Amino acid sequence: MTPRPVPGKVLLLSGLLTLLAGCAPHRPATQEHKPVQQSVAAPPAAPSPALAPFRELNLASLERRVPVLTYHGVIASRAQKDAVWFDCTVAEFEAQMAFLKAQGANVVTLLQLQRHLTLGEKLPDRSVALTFDDSYQGVYDYAAPVLARYGYPYAVFVHTDYVGSQKGRPKMTWDQLRELDRSGPVTIGSHSRSHPADLGRLTQAQQDEELQGSKKVLEQELGHPVPFISYPNGKADEATFGRVKAAGYTLGFMEEWGPVQQSPGILALNRYIHLQLPRAWAENYGPVETAREVGYPAPGGLGVLPTSAALPLTTAALRTRQTVAAGVPLTLSSGGVLSGQLAGRLLGSSDFMPDTGQPAAGQPAARQLDTGTNDLRLWITSHAARGVPLGPCQAQGGAFVPETDPDRLALVQGRPLVLWNSERLAFVPFSPGLMNDDAQLRAFLPGLKGAFVAGAWLVQGGQGMSSAGILSIGTSDLRTLRRRVFLGVSLAGEPMLGVSNVPVNARQLALAAAKAGAQDAVLVY
Repeated sequence: MTPRPVPGKVLLLSGLLTLLAGCAPHRPATQEHKPVQQSVAAPPAAPSPALAPFRELNLASLERRVPVLTYHGVIASRAQKDAVWFDCTVAEFEAQMAFLKAQGANVVTLLQLQRHLTLGEKLPDRSVALTFDDSYQGVYDYAAPVLARYGYPYAVFVHTDYVGSQKGRPKMTWDQLRELDRSGPVTIGSHSRSHPADLGRLTQAQQDEELQGSKKVLEQELGHPVPFISYPNGKADEATFGRVKAAGYTLGFMEEWGPVQQSPGILALNRYIHLQLPRAWAENYGPVETAREVGYPAPGGLGVLPTSAALPLTTAALRTRQTVAAGVPLTLSSGGVLSGQLAGRLLGSSDFMPDTGQPAAGQPAARQLDTGTNDLRLWITSHAARGVPLGPCQAQGGAFVPETDPDRLALVQGRPLVLWNSERLAFVPFSPGLMNDDAQLRAFLPGLKGAFVAGAWLVQGGQGMSSAGILSIGTSDLRTLRRRVFLGVSLAGEPMLGVSNVPVNARQLALAAAKAGAQDAVLVY
């Protein structure tokens, strides 16, 4: 498998920098030759994994982030002539496992991961999963002893036409694969039969041969079902996913870098290449320095990606006040009952101001927002799309309206999807393949009253997101100075709507929202 080269801007982990250096982008120039398969008698039945029926991602799994790391060849030294940039030397591998242990990582099996993703079962804090593509001999010779010493489970994905091949770089034999499979913490999965460059470019018949053929051989040789797959080169398309599901697989890996919970589906899960371990840890669990000093880092550190939060709401009278938080003058409304209304036109920040009878200090008169009731009314619109909301939405008392434009769906992936009912307000990283109809959303939040995609994440766990965290997933004008609006939940469980009375950028608004008492908040305008 040849993954994409590492981009130039990478978060570097102190202590591993010298070990990871020297991974110059380089791709193998030669194609492997397919060896002749020898018939092998079926082995005694190995312990069968507890198989589950096919289930898609469950929104309950989005409450945390989990990185999955992928390795390929594990080699003795980069001095060997066939070394490539995505190899990992045994010294580098030892250092990475030591890092995981030092950070308190809990390495989980793929079955644990699957049950978490599809059933919402809890995983330990700082969970990580480890995978190896291509079943290279070096995994057996160098990685397996290290992993056994640490007691870490892992998965090996096998392209079955090359098992035991000594041409090019040697691959593990069936005896070695069976040995690992029976050792307990090792999961064996499919990596196709012949490792095609792109499964999606094959005919349906060719795809079925790659998918079903590999699965059949693995199950014959190992003596139990094999429900997991990693796609060669991380490439597959929607048609391929249909063939994968038809073949009986229940979990599949791509090679898009990001938390597994931000994947588009259970058959298209994200993974980080091992060279991205510093980035993977930072995006999922915070900076290494923070992790060392205070244990599990609070969200909001540099590069940490957001997780979902379904926060309970309390009942309180609606009230509005003028305040200054983190140096930002705010008009802050809190309490009441959250009510979402479709605006149907372009709005400005003043549209979100309550009708207090008096203009905000130094600002033009506010438009009417409240109606004399206890409603904390929120206008649902987009300031940049002619009044048409980006992404799916549902106004108070209205029907759920999915987003039908694929380009707009792609634009809002990962942004906060805001959902609420009478009891909870939830902020969920938007996944187009999972959240563009209301069936799963209503299962996640019964009695759904409103939904829309917000502009950016601002506050998590009471801390303002860093500039890098805000800019990683958000609208294009987050650095622009203008009056802005946030929606949040206070520490007391009250909905909050804050309007800056002066122009600010998104980072300044995040700090102001956190200082004003938001435990979680997103950018509305």
